[in-house]
Amino acid sequence: VNFLFMLGGHSLWDVDEPNNAVCAREMLLAHNWWVPMFNGGLRFDKPILLYWLMMPSYALFGINEFSARLPSALSMTALTMVIFYFGRRIIDARTGLIAAGLFATCLHIIAISRAATPDPVFILCLCTSLLALLCFYLEGLEKTPLLYVAYIAMGFGVLAKGPVAVAMPVLIWGSFLLLMGQWRRIWAFRPWMGLAIVLVIALPWYITVGVLTDGEWLKGFLLHHNIDRFTHALQGHKGFPGFY
Repeated sequence: VNFLFMLGGHSLWDVDEPNNAVCAREMLLAHNWWVPMFNGGLRFDKPILLYWLMMPSYALFGINEFSARLPSALSMTALTMVIFYFGRRIIDARTGLIAAGLFATCLHIIAISRAATPDPVFILCLCTSLLALLCFYLEGLEKTPLLYVAYIAMGFGVLAKGPVAVAMPVLIWGSFLLLMGQWRRIWAFRPWMGLAIVLVIALPWYITVGVLTDGEWLKGFLLHHNIDRFTHALQGHKGFPGFY
């Protein structure tokens, strides 16, 4: 109800929703599955994953507000299930149910689940990765499939939002292990295997879009929307670099 009811009941709002929705529409109409475009020019703001999800939604349900927002709503629905699963696995079913219920009724989560932006898809990837790593740590650093889940989620996160999908889990877990005096245990997480998995998932598209745009898209995204965004105030997001 919170994520899907009347999902297309109001027009696109703010700046991000229309930009993302129009980008996916232009790509679909042009049969272009590789290069994000907006008003006939390159759109550097975000990588490809959201558009890959929006385009089939448009094809199935038409080009409208509901279709544009459906990937976000389904991402938060999936994350609710992920939270229940890991809550049950780490503690018990009651705890998992309460955690999932609290998540699904948070006002901010409800708001972003109903917005055609990359954030819900990225949050699904990030939280799945962090919960899988937590479960791996708590269960004795022996459950290799959990590492696969964590690193696959990071790989898709890089396609949803960029390098931050790797930087955030690494900084969070690195800080935790350092504070716990267990920084040597970082090798139990097999970081080189993780890097390989992330690259296998994300690198082919980044190489392709770089080749198709002669490197222009990579320059605009990596330099401006990553380096500049974390060193300067952009689009009203203010704060010194340490904040981010």
